Order: sequence, then structure tokens, then C-alpha cells
Amino acid sequence: MKNILALLLCFVSFQVNALSLDLSDGESSDIEVYSGGDKAFEIIYMHGKNSKPVIFPAERLFEELSDAGYTVYSAEMPWSREKYRGTQKTANEIIAQLTNKINAKGKQAILIGHSMGASYAVIYAAQSGKKIAGIIPIAFAHVPQISERFQGETAESVIKAKQMVTSGKGKETDDFNDVNMGKSYNIDATAEYYKSFYDPETLPDASEVIKTITTPILWISAQRDRLTEIYMHDDIFKTIPKNEKSTQIYVKGNHVAVLKFSSESIINWLTTL
Repeated sequence: MKNILALLLCFVSFQVNALSLDLSDGESSDIEVYSGGDKAFEIIYMHGKNSKPVIFPAERLFEELSDAGYTVYSAEMPWSREKYRGTQKTANEIIAQLTNKINAKGKQAILIGHSMGASYAVIYAAQSGKKIAGIIPIAFAHVPQISERFQGETAESVIKAKQMVTSGKGKETDDFNDVNMGKSYNIDATAEYYKSFYDPETLPDASEVIKTITTPILWISAQRDRLTEIYMHDDIFKTIPKNEKSTQIYVKGNHVAVLKFSSESIINWLTTL
């Protein structure tokens, strides 16, 4: 048994460490770091809405990327299930701090996002220009401008959040409506936070700003994800500026399970950059 355990450990090259970022708005972000090897790229991962930095399918992805030599920083974003605090400024600062850490080592940052993290990866890349070497949106979702159902079910909450911000109550917490993978529920958030990510007039339209991105994109859709059609994955990818390194692929799995089936495609694509 000891020999078998030792043999298994030999095949695990990554280490998991914790990192905490202090942010200018008084918030913080806890980062899970899966240390890889000496690859020229390191990866910043943004989880989906109402999720957290590490869930099982994502953990498998991180481990396989790390084993391939890529360090992965899985960041707690403002839309985390544990935290649910912060605005676009908070999200931007998390990505910028991690990008600076990567660049300080003489490496380049690759931005991977899942679901809402995927749409925000697009938004950030459109704003940051050449600071990101590549973008990998997985199961792209949460684009308020696209889904009529989403707009309908969050309209009253968006109005409430706007009124609270205008009256100086933006930092007060309240219940607001949300829709995630077809399910409606309430979230506990500040009005300022909610407005930042749920107001179609405040959150940039990821399906539009992607048309300005010249950075290489690996666009990953899940074969059994009904959000693929709702968020028009095929149509949106066709609007991306031509880049010989940009490509769209379909991976098996549903909206969440797609994460654990994406590593091989990601690793292969990274070798082309």
C-alpha cells in the first residue's frame, strides 16, 4: 500500500496554496493557487454566479492544468456564494492585481471564466487591451441584455437598486431577484453591487464588447447546456474579430460538468499561443 501511495504522489506535481488580496474598496478576495511549472502562461480563473472559487468539476480542471505546468489562480469574485459583495471595480482590481503578479514573474496571464465569469472575462478583456494574452470563456452566460426572461424577473429589483443608490443607500443590503440556470431566487447583496452586475445599463453588454477583442479566444460551449442557445454562443462567436488562434469548440457535459471535460482542449490550445 505504501508503494502504491508513493507512486501516486509521484504523478501529482501541483501544490495548492492560499493567497488573499486586499482591495481599495475595503473588500478582499481569497485566492486558491494551484502551482504548476515553468510555462510561459499562468491562468486566472473566475467562477460562475452564486458559486465559489473551487467546486469539484473546476478542481479537476485546475489539477490537470497544474499537472501540465500551468499555475492557476482561482479567485473569489464579487458574485461569490460566500461573499456576494463588490462592484465591477472590485472585479477589475482582482484581475489586475493577479495579472501584475504574473507579469512580475516574466509571464503572461490567460483569463478563464465560467458562466458569469465567462461573460465578465469578455468584458474585462475588452477594457484591458493587450494586458491579457488569451481568453477562455466556458459556458458563457449572464448577459442581461440578451435574456428577456432575465430582464423581466429582475426589472423590479434593478429599479429598487437604482433608487437606493440615488438616495444614498447604495451600501445598504437588501433582497434582490436573480435567475440562474432557469431557477429564480433572491440574493442578499448591497444595492450598489446589484446595480453594478444586474442593471443592463450599467453592466457592459458582453455580446457587443466581444466584437472589439483581438486577443485570441478559445470559446468553449457544453454539448448539454441549454444556456448555449439562450446566450447565442454560435452567433456571438461569429462576431469575434478574425484571429487565426481563436476557435470555438463543443465539450461534453452540462453547464457545470463541462469544466471537468475541458482541460485537454485548453492545454492543446495554449500550446498554439
